[in-house]
Amino acid sequence: MKLSRILMLLAFTLVVSFISCSEDSKNTTGPDNKAPENLGGNIEGVLKEGTYIVTDNLIVPIGKTLTIEPGVKLIFDGDGIQGSSPEIAVFGQLIAEGTPQKRIIMTVDDAKKGIDNFARGYWGGIQCYQTCNRLVLRYCDIEYTGGPAGELINPDYVLRNPGSTRYTLMNDNQDGDYIVEHCHFFGIADDLWRPLGGRISFCYNLVEFQGETGGDCINAKGGTVGILAYNLVIGSATNGLKTGNGGDKTIQTNIDIYNNTVVTSGYRRAQAGRGGSINVEEGARGQIYNNLMVNCRFGPRMVDGFDAVNTVYGYNYNFASFQSLIDEIYPTAGVTVPQSTDINSATPGDKDPMFVNYTVDYTEAQLREGILAKLNVLGNQNFRLKAGSPALGKGFTGFTPVRAPNGTTAPAPSSDIGCYPASGNGNKF
Repeated sequence: MKLSRILMLLAFTLVVSFISCSEDSKNTTGPDNKAPENLGGNIEGVLKEGTYIVTDNLIVPIGKTLTIEPGVKLIFDGDGIQGSSPEIAVFGQLIAEGTPQKRIIMTVDDAKKGIDNFARGYWGGIQCYQTCNRLVLRYCDIEYTGGPAGELINPDYVLRNPGSTRYTLMNDNQDGDYIVEHCHFFGIADDLWRPLGGRISFCYNLVEFQGETGGDCINAKGGTVGILAYNLVIGSATNGLKTGNGGDKTIQTNIDIYNNTVVTSGYRRAQAGRGGSINVEEGARGQIYNNLMVNCRFGPRMVDGFDAVNTVYGYNYNFASFQSLIDEIYPTAGVTVPQSTDINSATPGDKDPMFVNYTVDYTEAQLREGILAKLNVLGNQNFRLKAGSPALGKGFTGFTPVRAPNGTTAPAPSSDIGCYPASGNGNKF
């Protein structure tokens, strides 16, 4: 009897262990060092380190979470045509946290890459639908996005109508938390991120070659609250960082923009008065300090109708190599009030910020064409500041940033203007 009971207990333990292991792994996808496998359709749980070919929309269902492990590489098998340019459709939550040593890569086949194809929009980016309340992207490399939307995945929740250009990131939930930090974006057909509300953090990122003939790096709409800090934006088609309060949300857009470096942006948008560096529009508010603009089409632009009572700005640095840019440091198509704390070029090349590696070896005509690789890609350029730079120690730290999303903290402002403070605590690209 005693032996029988022991054997029965042992058998029961083995069965429970087997069931437990099965439950733990049923939502886990991965090859571990296997040949790439195809992915598409509903997905949740943990996507293990490895390489995957995405052949159809990846859909995170309502109430579910997909966690992407460090070292994952997703190759999107898209062609930039409606119906065959897959997206990551998030109806639940998406957590993609790489590390500096093991970044998460979202890209296309090598044969499709290249500067000439920067705006082809081979895949549809990450679309966070109205039921998505959390997105975390850290240490991710995301490129060649913006393909047209296909048929609606769920007609109850719509972000972009079929055929419309998709943005790399989009969300529509003013009660959600959306965190994008230490990421690299390259080759974007239109806007990089269009938040339609929510608590956002966009910090420590590198953005290159964004927007074909229009589009902003950030194009925030009503209901959005958060932080844009320590980003390097080079070659944005229209605005590097833009905020507005349009839409149907009940929360006022309140976004702080500080310690960013925006380079040669605004030149692929032909419309008069549009495109440049930083825009605050239609009822939005925020604190705008310590930003460094380098040969941008326009300086920071406060647009008539912004919340002038609750918006503060100053201690911004505008470096211009051509007189026409100096003439638009305070845009004629805006209502920006010059601040005594700003540092601006008075003549072409004046107030050189003394970057580690940056030379103006292009013409004004090349700059305005906006296609030259050097104007859109970091390459071997280095926008860190040399000792003795007039941008060092000239910023303002006497303000408290607005609330950051749950799961992160607002970076402390630096008295060194731009995204590369001498402390080394800023952008790492």
